[in-house]
Amino acid sequence: MAGSSTSEREYYDSFKKRLKSLRDSLDWSQADMASALSIPLVNYKSYERRSKFPLHLVERLALVTHRDVDFIVTGRSTARMLGRRVA
Repeated sequence: MAGSSTSEREYYDSFKKRLKSLRDSLDWSQADMASALSIPLVNYKSYERRSKFPLHLVERLALVTHRDVDFIVTGRSTARMLGRRVA
């Protein structure tokens, strides 16, 4: 990520940690998550380590982890979860 700002690096570092944490919370292996996302295992492994997560997979990640897209992207949850409203 040569030439990237510190805040951009911090965002991607926190995203990678969040991605692994989401997988761990489901007690899934990397292979399980890759399968749920319908992507090759080698691709998923690279997303947890170094590569930017593709935008087209964010919604699917939210669905398979039962988290809202806001949490996936920012790490902050909204009052709304998928398919339910919280009073």
